[in-house]
Amino acid sequence: MALLFMDGFEQYASSSELAYSRYYATSAMPARWGYVTGTGHYVDNAGYKTSQPGGVTSKSYNNRMSAGTSYGFAALYLPATTTLIVGFAYQISLLGSPTYLRFGGNNTSNWTTSNTFLTFQFGASGQVTLYNNRTGIYLISIVMLTVLPGVWYYIELKIAFGASGSAEMRIDGLSVGTATSVDTRHHTSDTAFTQLGFGAQQYPPSNLQQYFDDLYVCSDTGATHNDFLGPVSVYTLFPAANGTTNQFTPTGVASNWDAVNEQAADTVTYVSSSTANHVDKYNVTDLPVSPTTIHAVAVGSMGSKSETNARQFRNTVTVGGTTSNGATATPAFSTYNMSQDLFLTAPGGSAWTASDVNSMEIGVECL
Repeated sequence: MALLFMDGFEQYASSSELAYSRYYATSAMPARWGYVTGTGHYVDNAGYKTSQPGGVTSKSYNNRMSAGTSYGFAALYLPATTTLIVGFAYQISLLGSPTYLRFGGNNTSNWTTSNTFLTFQFGASGQVTLYNNRTGIYLISIVMLTVLPGVWYYIELKIAFGASGSAEMRIDGLSVGTATSVDTRHHTSDTAFTQLGFGAQQYPPSNLQQYFDDLYVCSDTGATHNDFLGPVSVYTLFPAANGTTNQFTPTGVASNWDAVNEQAADTVTYVSSSTANHVDKYNVTDLPVSPTTIHAVAVGSMGSKSETNARQFRNTVTVGGTTSNGATATPAFSTYNMSQDLFLTAPGGSAWTASDVNSMEIGVECL
């Protein structure tokens, strides 16, 4: 599977939810959100945008750093990937400010020093650059007078790792710059990309804000989703009614779906079960549009266990009575973590359609 991760950011009540490790593990597939920072530094969770490029009301992750802080990054932990394709909607309030999308590896200095990572940046004069801080070389540098602050752009980057690697940048679906036979290594001790970070370098202006939305991350392996996907929208759908099977016990509210549909996850309303093969399914809100192409559906959940006995669960998706199951997850005792499973096809193997998504049931199964 070449599609590693996607996120529309609507499921986070504040950006602080990305500011510490809340996903199962810090490596392996699929990608996981975590947080990398120096002591005392943080990601500011103030200030959300309320609309995304497509005009649909939503929330996008605001990665604004306060003046005086440094090196705070929400980071995706990836399986070791030698060719990384990343797409995201991007808006920044101030051109030329030291804000970055970082590509890095296992070497910890990638995130705590200023010279061991690759960065993407909008410059003050409309320059759009991909820069290797370790070598001090611009891999791609173009001048686009149409790049403006406060405007959404869809950025896509494909970078092949190596001493003689390559890179390509696309903006709003158009190729704007390429580089071949260039050093794309962020650190000579690493052999692949294993982290992708959203953040700001030290001492940014206090009025700086940058926004990310509609993110996808791919590698070049597998038969599909192994290259640029083009500008995409990622819609987050919440439970809206009980599905065909509800075997978990709701707490805090009467209906199972109502216990798990909040944006700000809490421990007041939830569903639970200690019985193997118990399943809880929910209908979700409809898509706000009818896309002709749906690359994947991601099903995510947050959970923990309340006893020390071994427990496992998995996410599920059902369409027309056929179910596909996600990977087995092992919850932590008294600690809530998140999981995400990507389903590239609808249950049964056909390509996703809007009607599939609107009629699907998502859920969890106790194992």
